Amino acid sequence: MILYLIGAVLLELNLLAFAMHHLFFEHINYLGEVLMAVGLTLALGYPWLILPWLYPLYYIIFLVTRERDDDKRCAGKYGALWDEYQKVVPWRIIPRVY
Repeated sequence: MILYLIGAVLLELNLLAFAMHHLFFEHINYLGEVLMAVGLTLALGYPWLILPWLYPLYYIIFLVTRERDDDKRCAGKYGALWDEYQKVVPWRIIPRVY
């Protein structure tokens, strides 16, 4: 566990590094992007219209599929180290939800 607290794990020339917020969930920036899109939609002043909500919906679809692709790519690159990281950080975008 001490390796996670210092922020890096080295295995066979592959370096998997992460900051302290990655101890809770993997893609904190993806959640921020979706929340920003929701905020901009609400700032338009017409929350009952469907069209402005397509903007946050686009981000949700785009970022969830991107997160899954990132997961596959990292699993291929880091192998067993990525599996160990997944056990330590079980949440992907939203803590305790997904």
